[in-house]
Formats: sequence, structure tokens, C-alpha cells
Amino acid sequence: MASGTIPRSIVKLWENSDPTSAFAPQVVNLAGNSCDLFYVVFRQSTSDSAIFPGSSFFKPGEATAFMNTNGSANGYIGNINLLIRRITASTQTSITFDKGYVIGATPSDPRNDLGIPVAVYGIYLS
Repeated sequence: MASGTIPRSIVKLWENSDPTSAFAPQVVNLAGNSCDLFYVVFRQSTSDSAIFPGSSFFKPGEATAFMNTNGSANGYIGNINLLIRRITASTQTSITFDKGYVIGATPSDPRNDLGIPVAVYGIYLS
């Protein structure tokens, strides 16, 4: 967001009907249109109920990713994993969620139980 810009409104455009279930890669259709920015809120996994701010604000037509660390350093980076799920807002009315992955000492196969989107918000600046 530009420095000093105050949102005119923030509207929930989509909500996951079951954020405790695995979330396969898919396109979700959004209720609104013509927003200036998107913001997605995530759960880390199907078994973790904590809600995480997912991505930075991103514009329609851009891509970003949910990224969150999991684990503890214990003095070295070897115990830290990065959870990641790519998000693409191809249009004003839909967002594509890719597969979830763990990136650490050994990258994982795609996992649908990680980076579960909970809701998508539209930010209107003017």
C-alpha cells in the first residue's frame, strides 16, 4: 500500500467452507470485483488451528505466496522448515491456489494439508 493510503473499505470476497480439510490446488471465484488489492488469511495446516496472515497485499494480475516457518532453530537452520503455497490472482474475480510444499533439508512432495486458505479479502482504496 502506498504510504499514507487509507483503505476505503475491506470486504471478505471468499471464505473456505471447511478450513480443517485438505485444500487441493484450485481456482476460487470471488464475490466482488474491481478491488485494488487482495489479502489472504491462512491456517498453517489442517491440524493447526492458528490463523496466519498469509501474504502481503497483492494486486489483481500478480502472484505471491503464503510462506511460514515451522520448527525451531536449536542453534542452527537445519530444524527450520518453510511452508509455502503459491497464489496467483489472474483476474479481478478469481484466485488460483497452487499445491502446498515444505521446503527444508529435504523438499517435500506436494501437500494439500499445508497452507490452507481461510479467507480472501478485497481492499478498496478509492
